[in-house]
Amino acid sequence: MRTTIVTRAIAAFALATITPGISEAQDRGGGVGARSSVPVLSDPTAVTINQTVSLRIYPKSPEEAYVFKSSLVHQPGVSDVKLSEDLRTVSCTYQGTYAELSKLEQKSSGSLLSPAKIVLALSRNPARAKCKTCGVDEHLRALGGVSSVAVKGSRAELYGNLELLDVRKLTEAAAGAGYQVEVQSHAWWIVKIEGDAARLPKAFADLKGILKIERAGLDARVLTLRSLTADALLSAAQKAGLKATVTPLSP
Repeated sequence: MRTTIVTRAIAAFALATITPGISEAQDRGGGVGARSSVPVLSDPTAVTINQTVSLRIYPKSPEEAYVFKSSLVHQPGVSDVKLSEDLRTVSCTYQGTYAELSKLEQKSSGSLLSPAKIVLALSRNPARAKCKTCGVDEHLRALGGVSSVAVKGSRAELYGNLELLDVRKLTEAAAGAGYQVEVQSHAWWIVKIEGDAARLPKAFADLKGILKIERAGLDARVLTLRSLTADALLSAAQKAGLKATVTPLSP
C-alpha cells in the first residue's frame, strides 16, 4: 500500500512538470465544447517559410553595400538578392526556417525588417479581464504584419513585418486579452528637431540599430533596436548640428 501511494505521488509530480501550462489552457477553453484543455506549444523557429526577406544594412561606402549583397548570394535558401537605391536595404527571396534567418543578419551585418523577431515581456493586467474564449497569442496573431506568434510563460516571440506593425495596436491587442506588454527587442522614439529637420535622415543614416525613420514636420518617429539608446540618438543629432529631444513613443 505504501509503495502504491509513493508511486502515485511520483506520477502526479511528473505530470505537473511536463504540463506547466494546463491551468492557463483550461482558463482559455476548458469545459464542454472547448477546443482543448491541453496547451499546444508551437515553435515558430522550426517553421519553413518561402518569402521575401528584407534587412536594414549599414554600409560605410557603396562598395561595402555590394559586399553585403554578395555575402547573401551564396547562402542556402537565398535567391534574387537586391539592393535598394539608397543602399540601405537589401532584400532577397528566402526559403528556410525562421531559426536560420539570424544567419542572414550575420552575413549582411544588418538587422531584419521583415520578418523580424520581436520579443515581448507579458504580464497580467489586473485592470482588465482575461479573454474567456482565446489567449493572448491569438490576439497578437491577428495584428497586421504579424505572421507567427509563440507564447512561453511570460515571454512572447513574434515574427512580423516592421514596416506594417503598429506598436500601439500591439499594446491594444494584448490589453484585449487581459495582458500588458513590454517590447524587449525594439524601441519606438519621437525625435523633436530644432533646426533643419531634412538633415535628420542623413544624421542617422550610419547609426547601427536605426531601422526606420518617418518624418512628420519637425518631428520624426524612429524605430530602432532596443540596444540603441536615447543618448546615442541625441549624440548623432548633435554631431549633425541639430538640437533634438528624444522621448519614447507612448503606446
